[in-house]
Amino acid sequence: MSLVAGGVYARPTWRLSGIPVLGSFGVNGATLWFADAGVRARIPLGPEPDRGPNAFAHIDVGLAHYALSTAVLGRLVDAGATNFASSVGGGLGVPLTRRVGLELMAKDYIVSFKSVHELEPLGIEGRRSHTLVVSLMARVEL
Repeated sequence: MSLVAGGVYARPTWRLSGIPVLGSFGVNGATLWFADAGVRARIPLGPEPDRGPNAFAHIDVGLAHYALSTAVLGRLVDAGATNFASSVGGGLGVPLTRRVGLELMAKDYIVSFKSVHELEPLGIEGRRSHTLVVSLMARVEL
């Protein structure tokens, strides 16, 4: 078991749905970041636990912040919010030295986005979202 911390930043294109007459459409101008910390369990896949490849799974809690700065249906929108988030993930790790390695990981960030107040009159509300992140990264242990 070990403690882990992480973060992700993205500039997604959001799809707004449930809009009367139009249905749904994509919106640019969004930014999104997640920051989290949690626990990780590792399972060695070779005869040498500290030197061979390993599988891992983890569960985290943290924050998700989104901001939207654009025009939607002629209405200027410049809003954002920070919400509680959780994530679950797993992957494979390959140690290069005792404290440095490479990891391939898939992680699902689960967050309930609050409504952007400027869009509420249009009938657009926030809801729970799953954001899947697949990454190849360097691991450094302290």
